[in-house]
Amino acid sequence: MQGAYVLAIIGYCSAIVLGIPIYFVLLYKKIYSLLAYLVLGALTGVAYYGLLFIPTFFSNLQFGLDLALSTLKNTLGLGLIGIIGGSIASSVFWWIAVKNNKVT
Repeated sequence: MQGAYVLAIIGYCSAIVLGIPIYFVLLYKKIYSLLAYLVLGALTGVAYYGLLFIPTFFSNLQFGLDLALSTLKNTLGLGLIGIIGGSIASSVFWWIAVKNNKVT
């Protein structure tokens, strides 16, 4: 259960650090499509998965390539969760901020 809290904190941080600037860039460029928000939300999820995974990968690399690749294989599900979570969060944000405010 504590892992869910950690992921929630990371999710909120990613929404603030990356999500808000992405929103303003898309607003400035007049890009209002749901697909753009979905893709950028998925990329945000992958970026934070990489941020969590890369230090673990390199710390396990000192014990051998097999352990590092095993870590990659065992954490790919977390990357998928990041993609799905980022897409869902960005689509909800698009629905609230873009569609309901008649920006399109």
